[in-house]
Amino acid sequence: MGSEVFTPRPPDVSFAAAGVQPQTQVYVTCDESLVIDTWSSTAPAALTITARVLTPQGRIDTLRWSHMPNSDRSRATSYFSLSEGWLLSVIVDATGLAYRRGQCWCELSLMRGRGSNGVLEAVLLADYIAGTARLGWPGGFVRSSIEAPGRIYNYIGSAPAVGAELIVTVPTNALWNLLGLLFSLSTSAVAGNRLPVLIIDDGAVNLQHLEPQVWQTAGQVLCYNWAPGLPFNAMIGNTRLLPLPTGMRLPSGFRICTSTNGLDVGDQYSGALMLLEEWIQP
Repeated sequence: MGSEVFTPRPPDVSFAAAGVQPQTQVYVTCDESLVIDTWSSTAPAALTITARVLTPQGRIDTLRWSHMPNSDRSRATSYFSLSEGWLLSVIVDATGLAYRRGQCWCELSLMRGRGSNGVLEAVLLADYIAGTARLGWPGGFVRSSIEAPGRIYNYIGSAPAVGAELIVTVPTNALWNLLGLLFSLSTSAVAGNRLPVLIIDDGAVNLQHLEPQVWQTAGQVLCYNWAPGLPFNAMIGNTRLLPLPTGMRLPSGFRICTSTNGLDVGDQYSGALMLLEEWIQP
């Protein structure tokens, strides 16, 4: 078999080695700022924001800042000055596993000027930061804070005063999906039956009226467990099982409360234990 000589075929396309245009259309000046807004239900760690800017002199500047979210779902805002040039990339990062999805909503924008006198020019990112998943531009998302799954967690409420109804209000800037509710009622020895009715309202108008069919007698301690799909008025030990409607998304200001027929001044509700799916909703 004879030997063969391989002759490479020249490429059809050639690329410039000098004078190459940056692969970004975002040119920033020293009059512009990178703005981060966060709404968080917890604040275990600061966020680190890292930006890369290609200067007109061909140098790549790496800029890094820190931002601390609030822990009460209120807005926290930081402004960061940029050097002039092409904005190549931005990364938002949190240390370790500081946040879970649904806890910390981030919006990253470009603004000319600062504060109330600034002019918002572009939204680069809008998403939750969670676990080890960094947020990045380009390639990141600009989406609504109530898209996709929220944060699943147990809410443990405080017990009301003796003789008072149980009331839990959805916090400001939160959206709740009620997945389960558990509370107990301890009735005094004063004669008479009690009927704890579960009410969902918007602070003024009753939207759901969920009523057990069996009354609780005096001198009893009963637990009431409400969840979608549970049988109606079944009993397990001293716990009464009751169904909830599915998909109840409750915005801030809505209330989960009791309205008890025959409530005595010596009756005592426990705090509410709830299984919730929560989103930040600024």
